[in-house]
Amino acid sequence: MGGLYGGVDHLPSKPEWRKLLFMQSSLRNGDTAIDVGAHIGHYTKLMSGWVGKEGQIIAYEPNPYVFKVLSRYTKRRANIHINQRAVSGSSNQDLTMRLHPLFPISGFLC
Repeated sequence: MGGLYGGVDHLPSKPEWRKLLFMQSSLRNGDTAIDVGAHIGHYTKLMSGWVGKEGQIIAYEPNPYVFKVLSRYTKRRANIHINQRAVSGSSNQDLTMRLHPLFPISGFLC
């Protein structure tokens, strides 16, 4: 994966550039990073390249529709481990995934 933004199909905004530069400067070859709310894997895939084959990315995405896309988008990356789960600050908490009836890629947990 070449350069800061190699292999990604859109140009980032200025605030996103800052976030990307911070992430890239923080991650090293062999690191483990966790992507909570990975969506389709945009940051997941970028981080995968930055941590290299010795590193790993653990990604969480609870939305079943988005998870299917995430799964396809990241399937060729051996260092990415995806989980169709929500992450919460509380343990043993039952959450319900509510999806928008017309746009199921949009949803929230309650």
